[in-house]
Amino acid sequence: MEKQCFQASVSQLDSIMAYYRKVIASTTMGPSEAKKFELALEEAILNIILYAYEGKDGLVEIAYDIDKESGVIQFQLKDSGTPFNPALLPEITPPKSCETQKEGGLGILFIHKMVDKMEYSYCDNQNILTLTKKIRG
Repeated sequence: MEKQCFQASVSQLDSIMAYYRKVIASTTMGPSEAKKFELALEEAILNIILYAYEGKDGLVEIAYDIDKESGVIQFQLKDSGTPFNPALLPEITPPKSCETQKEGGLGILFIHKMVDKMEYSYCDNQNILTLTKKIRG
């Protein structure tokens, strides 16, 4: 897996997403699917920035792997912040209207809808979130 580390800071978000776009440009993923994956990745990274470190300095390691044989791309996000397993959240039903939705709480549902697979593990004091998307030509 190719990897790069970034400060877990909103000021680094543009650099992180530029890294993503550079990686995606080397694939045959269609623009619509690439945008969905980008939005999911951005939401996951923002969650790390805003919640994992609780206002303290930290890093996020972003690794990716493109498996041309199986036709998938994976982005793996690692952080040393507060452990958080999104799979343990209760199933969220989207609101019928924006007026009835409380602020927050839909980010994980959003990520699930934008990727083909989302996996979480905690190993060596690190949260590891893996997002997988099929590459469609």
